[in-house]
Amino acid sequence: MAFLLLLDEDVPILLAEVLRQRGHDVAHVTEVELSGTSDDRVFEFALEQGRSLLTHNVADFLALTERYAREGRAHGGLFLATQLPFAELLRRTLRAFRDRDADDLANAVVWLT
Repeated sequence: MAFLLLLDEDVPILLAEVLRQRGHDVAHVTEVELSGTSDDRVFEFALEQGRSLLTHNVADFLALTERYAREGRAHGGLFLATQLPFAELLRRTLRAFRDRDADDLANAVVWLT
């Protein structure tokens, strides 16, 4: 199954463009008119679209996944990364796509290391 990915606004939109050029289904929050909205809304949108989310906003989104778990709610997976140079972020994202199966991402939290 292919990855469906949403990039949070703290992730460069260039990553979405490059990943799409490589055949991946990636959207950026600015492209879906969610820029400036709450983390809750961004996460809900990803869930509604069947997308995993990639963000640098570790603390807030880890708290959301914990809340979802307490409430017995599912999510489409969360990719977390520290702020990295673009080439390194791209390399780590592509490796995550290669090493993981999209079907296994439900409720998963994955660090891009």
